[in-house]
Amino acid sequence: THKELRKINPKLIIGDYTGGWYPTYFHVGVNWASKDYDPSKEYSWATPEYKNTGYAELLDVYMTGLYYTNVTKADVDKANGVLGKRTEAGMDNSRTYWYSVEGGAALVKEITRGVVPVIGSIYVDQYEGNADVFSRATTQALKSTDGLMIFDICHIINRNWWDLLDKSIKDANK
Repeated sequence: THKELRKINPKLIIGDYTGGWYPTYFHVGVNWASKDYDPSKEYSWATPEYKNTGYAELLDVYMTGLYYTNVTKADVDKANGVLGKRTEAGMDNSRTYWYSVEGGAALVKEITRGVVPVIGSIYVDQYEGNADVFSRATTQALKSTDGLMIFDICHIINRNWWDLLDKSIKDANK
């Protein structure tokens, strides 16, 4: 597909979006890792050949869902059994750093091996009633990745969080 799309338009930007919880995302049949990353060294579900299905090198941009209510690794440590809302496909209830915006972004950057820009995605509706955590998550995503995708902008509009989003972006650039 990549080759055929490039024939049609060599300037076409090819991107993908998936959830960032790679250690459990195999359940949905997607391997967005670099071919240089060998998950069989870390995960029992991966065969040594699984790395050959990685497709990060075929992308011009990769957007990853950092759909976590814990923003930093320190937040995970302080969670005291409260894991946060986890309702996305492939997620489990483990207590691990990659279930935070900071830790998830670090894992995604490690797995993609720098072959593609990584854009962190924040699920705004997840922060209903907690504007401060949304602001922290947005700032962290910008600091930890190569950009930001807001999912979905209607939640910014409905909550009138434009000033909050603006402040978060400015905080990330300090």
